[in-house]
Amino acid sequence: MIRQVGPGGDFLSQDHTVRYFRKELYFPKLFKRTTIDEWIKAGSKMIHEVAHERVLEILAKAKPVELLPGADAELERALRNAENWAAQNHSS
Repeated sequence: MIRQVGPGGDFLSQDHTVRYFRKELYFPKLFKRTTIDEWIKAGSKMIHEVAHERVLEILAKAKPVELLPGADAELERALRNAENWAAQNHSS
């Protein structure tokens, strides 16, 4: 399509654009496409504040996940290995 339309061409009038633009649009979940005035009216939150609020929402809904059989033993084994390695490599 780029070759067909060429530099400076009109992509908006192409059937290809009409067919695919909604599928290809990306709407981020944290970054909002708003004007400065809209952002100010919404509370002027910095992105790290928005992200923190989203984390809190996710954690509020989170539930424990059941481990696969044997996973707890494997985690214990990995912890013992790490403790042994640390004791051998960091003793003064």
